[in-house]
Amino acid sequence: MRVKSIVIDGFKSYAHRKELADLSPHFNAITGLNGSGKSNIFDAICFVMGITNLKKVRAEDPRELIFRAGTTGVHAARVTMEFLNDDPATAPPGYSCEDYPVITVGRQIKLGGKQQFFFNNTVSMQSKVKRFFESISLNVDNPHFMVLQGTVHKLIGMRSQDILALVEEAVGTKAFDHRRRTAEALIRGKERKMKEIDDNLETQIGPML
Repeated sequence: MRVKSIVIDGFKSYAHRKELADLSPHFNAITGLNGSGKSNIFDAICFVMGITNLKKVRAEDPRELIFRAGTTGVHAARVTMEFLNDDPATAPPGYSCEDYPVITVGRQIKLGGKQQFFFNNTVSMQSKVKRFFESISLNVDNPHFMVLQGTVHKLIGMRSQDILALVEEAVGTKAFDHRRRTAEALIRGKERKMKEIDDNLETQIGPML
């Protein structure tokens, strides 16, 4: 699976629809003068992938993601990424090349903070979008797949356990660990509930039989 195109509309410095189409599967470069919006393209990618910490996309308020905070008649920001799913070796789990030759993911935010996620042009839950990316080792809230400014210096000063966590994130095991912990917590909760039922049967129902 690879990125085929990115469409940015109303996001940050992109007041009008801008499409980055026919992206190379090997190498792409974004060039331009200072202030031309290069960094905003990376922010748009993080946005559509479901990032929750706005500071990582250089914003303090959701309105800052909309072109000029909505003061010029642009009242929403939307980013869509289209993926070409043509290689079985890199196809996401559960998304075969035959059934899903193209996969689209989108996110929109409006003035007031209301937002929606889209998966294959259908309104979706944020959790589904994030799970989709996590299944291919792309956790946008811990984006080790992107080398941002200051990342190299941060890596040099990392402790061994932090480096291990980074590697686990990169190879995709951390997402499964999180699901395992969630499942274990659910099982423990069910076991406590079963124990409460057994206790009630023994102390309240039992004497009446």
